[in-house]
Amino acid sequence: IDINHAHRCLGHLGHNNIKCLVAKGMVKGIDSVGGHIEFCESCVASRQHVYPFPSSNKRAHHKLDLVHSDICGPLPPSIGGAYRYFITFIDN
Repeated sequence: IDINHAHRCLGHLGHNNIKCLVAKGMVKGIDSVGGHIEFCESCVASRQHVYPFPSSNKRAHHKLDLVHSDICGPLPPSIGGAYRYFITFIDN
């Protein structure tokens, strides 16, 4: 089995951990793995840290004086084949 396939199926384990599981016979149906783990975008994204936005005691006095927004996407294509996004707006 290709190690990249094993990497994805086993929760993005590292190369050495996958080889150890296989060597100890802890993974059914896999006798050996070959190759090296290629660039994995999911692993890179999971290692990125986002620091919290500094808090503030300031508040808006009227509706829509201060609106916070955030966008998420692109999300994987749905059945229709188009990428999906969503956006949030919060009135402070």
